[in-house]
Amino acid sequence: YQFILVDIILIQNLIRQRKAKAQLEQLKNDRLVGSATIIQSQWRSYDCSMNYLHYLAHVLTIQSVIRRWKGNNYVKQCREDRCKRSAITMQKYMRGFISYKRYTKYLAATSIQKSWRRHYHQNNYTRYIGAKTFQKAWRGHVDFNKYKQFKSAKSIQKSWRGRVALSSYKNYMS
Repeated sequence: YQFILVDIILIQNLIRQRKAKAQLEQLKNDRLVGSATIIQSQWRSYDCSMNYLHYLAHVLTIQSVIRRWKGNNYVKQCREDRCKRSAITMQKYMRGFISYKRYTKYLAATSIQKSWRRHYHQNNYTRYIGAKTFQKAWRGHVDFNKYKQFKSAKSIQKSWRGRVALSSYKNYMS
């Protein structure tokens, strides 16, 4: 009996050792996987940050070149515009002078035309008002006659419906 008990204890001891080693191995593997994940995460973060900084440097360089190019073009344009503005100013004053001369020539003609048009349209307007007043009176007369006819028909219909309703009520009550 003693040897069996010692054997059982030894077997249990071996089984517990194997389980403990397996658990230890599992913990070790879990820690390794967690550590590897953290290392990969940190590396990716560093790599992305570096890529971002490189792209940012390229973008800033490109922006700088474009701004310099635009600035140079702006300076050239301003120089050309100054010469154009001088020519445009002289042209403007010359055209203004010519236009004023033409305007004074045609001012008399437009004044006569304006007076004639006013006279012509005033005559047309008084004819229009007269015709409008006549049409208004005629339409009022026609509408009033239609109203009287409608009122008579309405009165007849009212009497007839009253009579029909009274007779049907009497038939219903009897």
